[in-house]
Amino acid sequence: MPLALGTDTGGSIRVPSCWCGTSGLKPSRELVSRQGVAPLSWTLDHVGPMARSAEDIARVLPFMMNGGGVRLASEIAALSTNGSVRGLRLGVPVSWFTDKIDQVVFGNWQSALRQFEVLGSRLVPLPHIDVEPLHDAGWVILQSELASLHAARLDRAELFDPGLLHRLKNGLAYSARDYGQALQRRTEALEAFLTAMRDVDALITPGLGGEAGHLEDLTVDINGEPHTFQSIISRNTMIFDVTGLPALMVPSGVGSTGLPTGIQIVGPPGGDALCLRLGQAFQEVTDFHRMMPPEDAL
Repeated sequence: MPLALGTDTGGSIRVPSCWCGTSGLKPSRELVSRQGVAPLSWTLDHVGPMARSAEDIARVLPFMMNGGGVRLASEIAALSTNGSVRGLRLGVPVSWFTDKIDQVVFGNWQSALRQFEVLGSRLVPLPHIDVEPLHDAGWVILQSELASLHAARLDRAELFDPGLLHRLKNGLAYSARDYGQALQRRTEALEAFLTAMRDVDALITPGLGGEAGHLEDLTVDINGEPHTFQSIISRNTMIFDVTGLPALMVPSGVGSTGLPTGIQIVGPPGGDALCLRLGQAFQEVTDFHRMMPPEDAL
C-alpha cells in the first residue's frame, strides 16, 4: 500500500508512523478538509497522509489541500529541484520532549541531529516552553468535544472501545469554565511556540518516548521500566494538534528490540513544505524508511 489517510487529534497519524517505521504528516490546521470525517474534536482534528517516505507524501499532498494552497503547492513542487537544507536553523528542545524518553530513542534523535548538521543545517537550543499545562489543555478540549459529539450514544456504551468510553465520561465531567480555559490555553500555546521559534526555521524533536508498546497491558517500555500508553503516546505529539503547527514523523532507526523509532519535524504555520523538505533531505542520506522490523520483533 503506497499511501494511507489518517486523522490526528492527539497523534494518530504520527504515532503509528513512528512505531511502524513509515512517514506521516499532520498538516497545518485546516490545510486538508475534514469534510466527511467522523469527528472526535472539531478543534483538534486534522487529516493527513501516511506513506513510505516524505517524498511520497510530497507527491500526494497537493491533491489533498483545500483551495488557496497555491503557494504551498509551488513550494512542494520545487522540492524536486531544490531540496537543500543548508543554512536552515533547527530548534532543539531541551525539556518536555526529552524528559520521558528511552536512551536508545534519545541516541537515535541525537544521531539525526548530527546528520542535519552534516547536511548544512545549524542547531539552535529552543527556549524553554512550559508545555505540560498546554498539553493538559489539549486533553480537556478533546474530551469535552468528544462528550458533546457522542454522549447521545451512551445508551450503547458496550459498543465503545474502553479507552474511548473512558475519555467520553471524562469529558462529561468538565465544566464550561474548564473548556473555556482550555481554549484560552490553546491560544497561549501557539503564541508560546511562535515566540520560541522566532529565531529558528523548524523544530526537531524525538518522536515517541519508546518503541511500540505491549497490547496485552497497554504499556510502553522506557529504559526497562513500563509506562502506560496514555502517559507516552501523545506526550510529544498532541501539543502540535493544539497549536495547529505542521508536524512530520519520519523513521530515525531502531530501538533495543529492533522496532522502529522516529523523529518529529515541526514547522511554522503553513510550513508543511519545509517539513517535507527536511524529511526528504534526511531520507536521502539514510535508509531507515526502507527497513523492515525483524520477524522476531513483531
